[in-house]
Amino acid sequence: MKLEGSLETFPLRELIDMGIYSSVVGVLNIYSAGETGRLYFRDGSLYHAERGTACGIEALAQLLELRSADFSFVSDVVSSASSLDGHLHHFLQTAERLATRWRQIRPYVPTLDLVPRLLLGQEAAQRRTSPANYAVLGAIDGQTTLRQLATACGWAEIDLAESVVQLCLDGVAELQPPHARGEREEHPREQQSRSAGLFDRIRAQSATSRPEERRAAEQAPRLAPEDLILRVLRSSGELWPDNHRPRTG
Repeated sequence: MKLEGSLETFPLRELIDMGIYSSVVGVLNIYSAGETGRLYFRDGSLYHAERGTACGIEALAQLLELRSADFSFVSDVVSSASSLDGHLHHFLQTAERLATRWRQIRPYVPTLDLVPRLLLGQEAAQRRTSPANYAVLGAIDGQTTLRQLATACGWAEIDLAESVVQLCLDGVAELQPPHARGEREEHPREQQSRSAGLFDRIRAQSATSRPEERRAAEQAPRLAPEDLILRVLRSSGELWPDNHRPRTG
């Protein structure tokens, strides 16, 4: 048996309830703009949820967050995995709360592959945000994605994302797409230091290169402006034939 439709017509929570109370065996496939999700039912229970690399309550929350997607139910399909153990009401309620939180910050965080970048120094940033965000604030380096930061800080992805969004709203950070491999955006201080260093090297090189030319230039007699003009005109005389050479005096 195969059923198809849209979540705009049949909300996912209603489909889950139907699958449980009908004691069906099979998989409910959810086709969204992102990755396909799957919910597995057996004997009146929802025992496994998966979407991309997420599974269990996290995957279920991602699917419950969706408002618009197509679905299909295919009977007699089973999974060897079991990620939704425990009381049905508990994990459904937990997943729905998680979905609500994601829905609130999704306009700011469409994907966890974004990279947060600080707009202020650490001290100035700490003065503008809550101490609850200090751990995340200290981990932001302008190169690590939200997903990687969550792992590094040992935070749930939703908690990390909410903290970074708050930093953005406080004017402390901003979210950017990940840079191309091997490419790193320079901090303004690094740009200034690099420019200053280049200027110092050029100045030092100018001061030490060709000392004999520099001494000759210093010892050469200085010409009056009119003598300098005459010298230039005479040196350019080869550009004209003798009968067209400009007169200089």
